[in-house]
Amino acid sequence: RQRQMCIRDSNVRQVVTGEEIQYDPSGEDNKRGLAGAVALYHIAAAAAREGKSLDEVAEIAQRYADSMATIAVAARCATHPATGAEFGDLGDVDMEIGMGQHGEGGGGRQPMKTAKETIEIMANALVKDIPLQAGDRAFVMINGSGATTLMEMFILYKDCVHYLEGLGIEVVANMVGEILTVQEQAGFQLNIAKWDEEFLRLWNTPAHTPAFFKE
Repeated sequence: RQRQMCIRDSNVRQVVTGEEIQYDPSGEDNKRGLAGAVALYHIAAAAAREGKSLDEVAEIAQRYADSMATIAVAARCATHPATGAEFGDLGDVDMEIGMGQHGEGGGGRQPMKTAKETIEIMANALVKDIPLQAGDRAFVMINGSGATTLMEMFILYKDCVHYLEGLGIEVVANMVGEILTVQEQAGFQLNIAKWDEEFLRLWNTPAHTPAFFKE
């Protein structure tokens, strides 16, 4: 009873990230969250560090959640850590746009494409969903899904920057690496967020933690 009373009386705010745009079978309440939450954590924490109130931090976090979108692609499905069995079967010639964090289907199965072609499909969908237009500034995250090399991720990031620049959109910050992974899944998640001066200032706040380091 004491524990229940403590939880009920706690002064908290809830911000739910569900930025994945490809797969949403039952409406807004069932949208999946992917790696986009990681940048949100840092920005919200930086706002708290400045001494902002709980309501102010929650407002910034919610505004950030509303400003971003993510889509994922898998070239090989994740494996079960105990048995090694794959959660799906993409074969050697297919990929699936819209794959979930743990191999959930996204309905976007298609023949394998080049990095540039894949980025164009995904970035185009995100730009329309956010939406972004010429003159806007953006944050770009390439999250390796578990079996994608850093060299491949840098190629994808380069292609994404070129695509956005072609639309007149300036990329002002980034994250590239293994940020939120699942065992042996080959592919990546592309997260794009529309940024303003406040997001950029908070992002540039240093962080020194075991899971996230930023000067």
